[in-house]
Amino acid sequence: MKKLLLIFALTSSIANAQWVPDRDDYNEFKPGNFWTTAPDMDSALAIALNTLEYNGAKMHTLNIDKKDTNAPLFNYFLRDTEPGFVYVTYVAKTKTGYVIWFRYLRDEPINFEEEYTILEYAGNK
Repeated sequence: MKKLLLIFALTSSIANAQWVPDRDDYNEFKPGNFWTTAPDMDSALAIALNTLEYNGAKMHTLNIDKKDTNAPLFNYFLRDTEPGFVYVTYVAKTKTGYVIWFRYLRDEPINFEEEYTILEYAGNK
């Protein structure tokens, strides 16, 4: 598996303290943490961007090479009003399509392992 560290900047005006799903097909892992799948990259990116917009997250930088359909998209941001927590979202290729995750976690190093990649969040400390 490839080990990648891809980071794109986000800021937030999210009113709630966790991600909120905007689609019925999201599978909730625990409050503020959910995922779904999509058959192709364009659909996966559209789902992720719609959910980011629904949650009030604003993209500052997004550099996607749509020709490289195996490259994951990994985003995170921190809020001053929620010290010690991080909002994470990623889109990664799977054997059957793409997985889209939204995670609300303690701000500490963590790896997210998917079928073809390991995404690493190093923490903000």
